[in-house]
Amino acid sequence: MKQISVKMVGTTPTVVKDASIDEGTTGPELKKALDIPQNYLLYRLADKTYPDEKADLHKLLNDGEKLEAFPESRLGDGSSFSFSRNQSQQPKVQVLRITTLPSIAVARHQVNVGHQTAVQPKPVQIIGFDTEMANRGWTKIGYDYFGYITGRRRSYYCQLQYQGPDDYQLYIQNPPSGVFKGLHIFCFTFWTNGWYNVHFRLNNGPISQLLALEQYIMEVESR
Repeated sequence: MKQISVKMVGTTPTVVKDASIDEGTTGPELKKALDIPQNYLLYRLADKTYPDEKADLHKLLNDGEKLEAFPESRLGDGSSFSFSRNQSQQPKVQVLRITTLPSIAVARHQVNVGHQTAVQPKPVQIIGFDTEMANRGWTKIGYDYFGYITGRRRSYYCQLQYQGPDDYQLYIQNPPSGVFKGLHIFCFTFWTNGWYNVHFRLNNGPISQLLALEQYIMEVESR
């Protein structure tokens, strides 16, 4: 038996599931045992690859290895996987522990007027924005949003900080080193604790900023 851990990407707070796997354990079997949706991708941090669904994870992974699991962009893939294992057979996966990590606490920008702090109104004119962000798996805390964008190799934790009606500052934590080269080298400004402010100031609102950042991250990771 080998022990591994799987971090659920996109959950707030973050959940890490530890398990021991036996010979012949496949990705779908691991996800079923850990109650992870079958349309989630398993991502191997050690070599930045996605193990094949039919691969023997016990043979492929090292003892103590860490994986990430996050939703696949194409809906429905893997949902029809069939488990034909005899029910009397010893389970290949044993769930050892499920850990909920504390949420990342970050400072907010405030608008100071004299010795008082101005109250920032809720952007009531953005109809359906909350729903759209929820559909993307993002969580709303106060007026800010926290969630992940997905590159070709991994996912990146981001946040949208509310500045005013239809005005958000976009931040990304620990972006790939490639963003500090090339055309958009000045679009990423260090903020704090691995966080960078992203200066993709587009006219179509915060969703367009997220899509532009996600597309650029994919381009960077393809180099």
